[in-house]
Amino acid sequence: MLTIAFTSSLTQPDRTYGPVPFFRIEGATLLAGPELRVVARHLNSQWEYEGHMYTILRVDSPVRLEFDNCTNSFKINVPDLEMRDSHLYSGSAHLGVLDEKSGRWVAARARFGSMTASTVTPNSLELPTR
Repeated sequence: MLTIAFTSSLTQPDRTYGPVPFFRIEGATLLAGPELRVVARHLNSQWEYEGHMYTILRVDSPVRLEFDNCTNSFKINVPDLEMRDSHLYSGSAHLGVLDEKSGRWVAARARFGSMTASTVTPNSLELPTR
């Protein structure tokens, strides 16, 4: 199970959502669990969650990240995950960026191309079938 942390550099405290078996980021929308509940939206390099703005989305446990694309798919296991300023990282490794104008993800390595969504699951769970 995953717990998503929202962090802000402002005075408001960190907030968490979860645990959930997986979450999915479709464009600028964060969806969670098998029911794909809308949890947060990415606006101007920040996450809007429960009426507050947060600069960082973080998962502090090992996850499997999958980028979906019409022509290919990219999967990677990472020890943690952080999204800040529209960029996705694991530790210091840059994994991708959300193009806010198009709502598409671009993986850090050009060969993975442009993605429409990404799904994050714990390493121990299989990705849900679609």
